[in-house]
Amino acid sequence: MSNIEERLEARYFDKFLPLIYSKSFGQRLIDSSPHQLRTWESRTGKVAIFHRPPPTIKEDAFAKPERLGRVIKQLAVCYRKDLRGKVALAREVLRTLFEATDNVAVAFSGGRDSLVALDIARKIRPDIPVMIVNTGIEFPESIKYVRQLAQDWNLNFYEVKPKVDFWKLTGEQGIPVAGRGNTTFMRDLSNKADVKLSNSCCRRMKETPARQFYREHKIEGVITGLRVSESLMRKLNFADYGALRYSKTYNTLIAWCLYAWKDQDIADYIQKYKLPLNPLYNMGYQRVGCWSCLQDMLYKDSRLFTLQKQHPKLYDVLIKNLGDEMMRLYSVWADIEDFELDTKELEGLYRPCDFVMLEQYRKENKKDSRTDLLDLEIENPS
Repeated sequence: MSNIEERLEARYFDKFLPLIYSKSFGQRLIDSSPHQLRTWESRTGKVAIFHRPPPTIKEDAFAKPERLGRVIKQLAVCYRKDLRGKVALAREVLRTLFEATDNVAVAFSGGRDSLVALDIARKIRPDIPVMIVNTGIEFPESIKYVRQLAQDWNLNFYEVKPKVDFWKLTGEQGIPVAGRGNTTFMRDLSNKADVKLSNSCCRRMKETPARQFYREHKIEGVITGLRVSESLMRKLNFADYGALRYSKTYNTLIAWCLYAWKDQDIADYIQKYKLPLNPLYNMGYQRVGCWSCLQDMLYKDSRLFTLQKQHPKLYDVLIKNLGDEMMRLYSVWADIEDFELDTKELEGLYRPCDFVMLEQYRKENKKDSRTDLLDLEIENPS
């Protein structure tokens, strides 16, 4: 292992960060390595050199598990830090990002995690651009909240919109159910229910307008509120790429400055600094994204149950547009498709208490068919 590779490994498993150098010095280090290193170069002449991700399981069956183990061990150290220590970790990620490039923006969702990331970032750089994607299916309260926050905090604020319509897109591409990383489950569910499923709405309505904004404003680094503890998929991804990585999707560096934060850390920070929260949280919502999203439809804590109570008019719009597809998906998932239920029955069946009973009914029916693809556990989307 060359000297630069030893430094990259030490930096990664200590801080989960790349090394940043001037272009000329960085190039000499790159040339000294016998292996091809992963790099990124800014417009200002800085170069980021990344610790290489592990080979695939097919290439080396032990590399990924070994790396994951080392990452989890170091994350445990980070998790034990108090709030002051967590803020210090976040600021170190941001300092590394600002060292790599001056052209940085905050990707703000209106949620509490990105609110904390935004507050930490603006205390370092008050004029940092703040961008939110208004998909057209955001909660009215969210849009009002972020606009008021932009005014109260005097943010360098940008609100961007997609060029596609959610209802038209889902009609053409399919509706989002079950989340990313559940391809097998989605395919089997789609075939049995005869309903097109797709996660293309996230790409077309969120990623595309964000990417266009970054390109037009020459943004090279993006600050997010992503946290490792939110899902297994994020933990696995973090083990491979760390707290500051290059994104092909956006052609920018992406910073996970809150990677080591837990739910309580977020709550403590918000309370300590008296940050104004999105009012949707006080209405019972745990996630504040697109109100018409069906990603967690087949979970007992689905946001749709809160939508029924808090925003019945929006829920009615959802049923009017996608009720038939929802009923077919629900029937197949619950193993009650033989009853040939239609959209009218959905209102009586898709309720928290009925969901729990149908979930139990489904499990009992699956006991003798454990290989059925619909009995696979799927990861709750975040």
